[in-house]
Amino acid sequence: MNWVIIWKVVFVALLSAFGLMSVLVMVRGAADIRKLLAALKDEADQADAETSKSDLN
Repeated sequence: MNWVIIWKVVFVALLSAFGLMSVLVMVRGAADIRKLLAALKDEADQADAETSKSDLN
């Protein structure tokens, strides 16, 4: 086995690992962003409910 083949194998392996990590970060990051937006929406809904209750009094 010569050095060119070894470096090609290393390059392909590292490129594949980088691609896999990118996909995992993208998927998990999207899930975290969805959770964040849902929490913000719930917080805004609670604030609106409290505001409308105080307006009635």
